[in-house]
Amino acid sequence: MGDERRGDARVLFNSAWAAHARGEDSEAEKLFRQSLELEPNAAETLYGLAMVLKATGRVSEAIQLFEEVVYKVDNQGWTNRNRAKMLRRLALGQINYLRDRDWNLEKEIWQR
Repeated sequence: MGDERRGDARVLFNSAWAAHARGEDSEAEKLFRQSLELEPNAAETLYGLAMVLKATGRVSEAIQLFEEVVYKVDNQGWTNRNRAKMLRRLALGQINYLRDRDWNLEKEIWQR
């Protein structure tokens, strides 16, 4: 992907998080989806979209996207492994919480 598209995707990503922080979740969803059109494999953008879906009560859709985040983290090359591990743990915690109301990450956190 070209630098310009990546930059445009990053602007949309940042704007989406800002909209979500303001409680403007329909705008945030639109912006995350636009960012994903430019960078469809961006696991962090998928995570953001999943958070918006969670916030709007679309639990099954959110779980599906959190699972996709875990898959992408596990199957994409990451230059920053610590960032990848943290994103994976956050996504797993969200899945666990949405299903069981418990983050249940002991195995993830204490495993090396």
